[in-house]
Amino acid sequence: MLLFAVVIAISLPMVLSAFETYDRLRAEDDLVNEIARFVNISVLYLDAGGGRADITVRLRDGVLRHIDFVEFGGPLDSPQCASIRYRFIGDDTRYLTLEDYGLRMTASDGSLRLSSGTSEIHFEVRSDGLGAYLYLSID
Repeated sequence: MLLFAVVIAISLPMVLSAFETYDRLRAEDDLVNEIARFVNISVLYLDAGGGRADITVRLRDGVLRHIDFVEFGGPLDSPQCASIRYRFIGDDTRYLTLEDYGLRMTASDGSLRLSSGTSEIHFEVRSDGLGAYLYLSID
């Protein structure tokens, strides 16, 4: 019985560390893949020259890692309009730039901020003096 306790005591930290690493990577991959799906659909509408759509976005927490926020776009006169920012609780904010896609996004408050869960994002392709952009909103 003592030998069993020693084996557990030695191996448990390694197992927990491996699980934490797996959960961290899986949660970030899920989030980045969901953002990429949103961006791909948005680019299709932008390239088509306009339209409106509703996109369901599922932002899922990990077991140990939780999403603090995901921000889409920003004011059209700022560089944030061509980026998506996200942060997990306890981590630094990460930035995904959309300049290569020619994609700009804004919302009534400048940026659309979501947390974990399922949201229906409504977007409409609009244009200004600098070209087309997406106007985002949720119910």
